[in-house]
Amino acid sequence: MVNRHQHLRIESSRRKWGLPRCALFSALLVLIAVISGMGVRRLAQNRIAKATRIVAPPGIDSLEKVNLGGIDQWILIRGHDATAAILLFVHGGPGVPNMPFCHLNAGLEKKFVVVQWDQRGAGKSYTDTVPSRSMNVDQFISDTKELSELLITRFEKDKIFLLGHSWGSVIGAKAAARHPELYHTYIGVSQVTDVMGTQTLLYERTLAKAVAAGNKTAIDELKSIGAPPFAKPDDHLIACRWLAELQDQRYIEKRQLMTALVSSPYYTLADLNRFRNGMRFSIDYLWSPLGTVNLFEEIPSFRIPVTFIQGREDPLIPGELIERYSAKVDAPKGKRLVWIENAGHMPHFEAPNDFESSVIDAAYAMTQD
Repeated sequence: MVNRHQHLRIESSRRKWGLPRCALFSALLVLIAVISGMGVRRLAQNRIAKATRIVAPPGIDSLEKVNLGGIDQWILIRGHDATAAILLFVHGGPGVPNMPFCHLNAGLEKKFVVVQWDQRGAGKSYTDTVPSRSMNVDQFISDTKELSELLITRFEKDKIFLLGHSWGSVIGAKAAARHPELYHTYIGVSQVTDVMGTQTLLYERTLAKAVAAGNKTAIDELKSIGAPPFAKPDDHLIACRWLAELQDQRYIEKRQLMTALVSSPYYTLADLNRFRNGMRFSIDYLWSPLGTVNLFEEIPSFRIPVTFIQGREDPLIPGELIERYSAKVDAPKGKRLVWIENAGHMPHFEAPNDFESSVIDAAYAMTQD
């Protein structure tokens, strides 16, 4: 028979072991969830790798580190025919590489050797040793030129195709204008033209939508950051967030992008962390230089053919600005503005088939000139 003192000792022992056992059980559940998540990720990576497999030779599938402007940077070279024309993809952001999402446009790899490039300070190319002083527009243009020349030499080409998206369209347009001898044609996707004019227009539209919707939270927050020029990059991000919320035109959800990102066969878990850190690093140092961009004044003409590909419902690049620029810019060798319906700022993700066809058409049109 258990006496009162023994009973108290047993209860005390149960209480003593209860908390550790609960913590251990919780930790076990977390471990199971992590292992399960890793398993799901590996399955998704294997599925994508299988669906986009390239036989080499005759193709090429190579992840490489190159030194550009004194900084090691990563490129991914993929194409079903290693002798095909080279298409260099200059990603947006700043600091948002396209490499982990490239499987969404694997169709381009059947027509080109596509080079995905994680720019300095972004994605695989992010390290805490990248000099902040090197994060300026001219350096990125120089990196683009150096990489283009490297590709031309390696693949024994006269020229390559150059494509820039959003922030990358600033770098791409300027590289094409300064070094036309390197490129067959320039393709600007969600082409940035006048940054300050764009921000002002979008801020006014977003505030008007907030007022029309009677959204006091949005009105107060937008008024608190004030009209452009924004004091800091986070103010621009706040305005963009409310624009997306109030416009309610999300052609691709963040969840879909995150799924594509973590499923990339080319990104390790460490790379995913670099992706996150690189976005913050890049926007912090490139925000001010980006705000001064005005292609209406800086690039009145191109000496090579140019094609602008624009999502009809792009909430971040007002359609009227790209229409004005396309009409005004002088391009004696040809210029085109291609609209992609039911697509926003990322037509390569939102309407991949139409996007790929537009890129191929742009290259084909050039070869016929």
